[in-house]
Amino acid sequence: MNNTRRILKIFESFKKDQYFTLILTFIMTVLTAVVTFQVKTLIDTIMGKGELSDIYSTSALILVITAIIICIDVYTNYFWHNLRHRGMNFMRSKMYKAALYKPITFFKENSSGDVIAKVMDDSSVLGENAVISMPMFWSNIIRLIVVLVVLFMLNISLAILVVLSIPLYYILFNLINARMRKASSNERNAFGKLFSNVQEKINGISETKIYKKENFIFGLFKQDMNRYLKCIKKVVLFNALGMGISGLFTSVLPILVLIYGVFLTYNNVITIGTLIAFYTYLSFLNEPINNLSDFNLGLQRSLGMSDRVLDFLEVEGDNQENKLTIDLFNKIDVKNVTFAYKKNKLVLKDINFSINRGEKIAIIGESGSGKTSLMNLIMGFYQPIKGEILVNKENVYKYSEESLFSKISLLQQNPIIFSGTIKDNILFGENNLEPRLETIIKYTKLGSLVERFEKGLEEEITEEGSNLSGGEKQRISIARAIIREPELLILDEPTSALDVKTEASIVEHLDSYINEKNITMIAITHKPAILSICDKVYHIFDKKLKIYNMQDKIDRSVIMNIVDRLKENEENIS
Repeated sequence: MNNTRRILKIFESFKKDQYFTLILTFIMTVLTAVVTFQVKTLIDTIMGKGELSDIYSTSALILVITAIIICIDVYTNYFWHNLRHRGMNFMRSKMYKAALYKPITFFKENSSGDVIAKVMDDSSVLGENAVISMPMFWSNIIRLIVVLVVLFMLNISLAILVVLSIPLYYILFNLINARMRKASSNERNAFGKLFSNVQEKINGISETKIYKKENFIFGLFKQDMNRYLKCIKKVVLFNALGMGISGLFTSVLPILVLIYGVFLTYNNVITIGTLIAFYTYLSFLNEPINNLSDFNLGLQRSLGMSDRVLDFLEVEGDNQENKLTIDLFNKIDVKNVTFAYKKNKLVLKDINFSINRGEKIAIIGESGSGKTSLMNLIMGFYQPIKGEILVNKENVYKYSEESLFSKISLLQQNPIIFSGTIKDNILFGENNLEPRLETIIKYTKLGSLVERFEKGLEEEITEEGSNLSGGEKQRISIARAIIREPELLILDEPTSALDVKTEASIVEHLDSYINEKNITMIAITHKPAILSICDKVYHIFDKKLKIYNMQDKIDRSVIMNIVDRLKENEENIS
């Protein structure tokens, strides 16, 4: 199926509205044609010294029909623009939903700026053109046919002159189509990169300020803008050429018609009323011609970016149907796992371990040693290049994402705070968990935060949690992770932003909560407070993994020495 058919299929639900706009256009076009003939009659009556009553009645009819046309035109414009915006929002929604269901690897391989550009910008252009393209094309074809029929009814010779000029117009226009499509595709790709670079620089505004690099960053932005301008210039050029061709048609043709029409009038072939009516109604040919030109330019631009949008909408990853479901998270087995992001650059090699339900495991190692990669493998975000990860003796990739993730809670190293209230951020759409809020707030020491705000849990959090401290963000994220009562709790440096006293209290409550609910915990951390509640510690070093038993005094001592050394190395690096 080619791109045009795929796009039309996506927008099938808009067909009734599209047909309705065609009906409105047809009615308005017919009424306009009636007015033209009435104008001819009026002028010929005046020139022929006709009855005054006929002049009055014809004038009144023209005014009534014109008023009706105006009313229909206003409503058509309202309906048309409403349909256009609905199409844009419809496509944005589809793209945003597609983004949410992309595998995590997709976001590792594609810049967030390019993803946002596709979701918000490419989709709106394609959505707008897709939803109005069919009614725009056919409504203007209808107008074109009606106008030509009326012109032929007025005078065949003048109408033939008009018809002969139309093919020349479209021949010239088609010369720029392929170039326009390619230029539009290149412009969209360049815009995605520009968007990504701007987002990156805005996210790093603190570093820019601290190092006093405003001018340097602005210089990089100007370079990015210049690269983008080179691409947009080609699009603007082809748009200008298209408009120039339209201008040539709408400017030269009326002059030729007027000259030829005067000649026919002079030789008494047509009346002055016919010439005025023909010349006046000829202007109604300009709108459908220009609209079809705009349609063509918009179509080429849409087709130029259609691959980006349609590829984005494709479902990636394995089909989730007929996959296994998890009743209980009993055991994790990692067998001979080797992993690399790039060939010949191993991150983990021949990793083996087992985790039973209810165990508390810590993973330690230097920065970049593969701790987070190991967590991503366990959650099924990535696949190992060798070995397998089993959950309840079945390969983790055999389980549906919905079933697997319903048993897991994840707290990332940099806590994610969403716009909305404090309560919204904890419940995360699961309002049925609200009865647990009081207990969770106590466990995560959020009481002081709730009391600090006038609206308490209903306080709105500003963008990216700018009205919260790092520790408060972390505690909200911990609350979000444990309120679900997951069977597997994965924590990545969960207390890095907490003071010692708060950390100790939260870890104590967390330990009792995990034991009470029989939750399996895996934590990436070097913090002694969390290490003290763990059953085992996995040390990743030189792509290998060694297991230490925290119940053994010698192992515990070795771990604490390793942690001290890791902390010292991190301080030296910083």
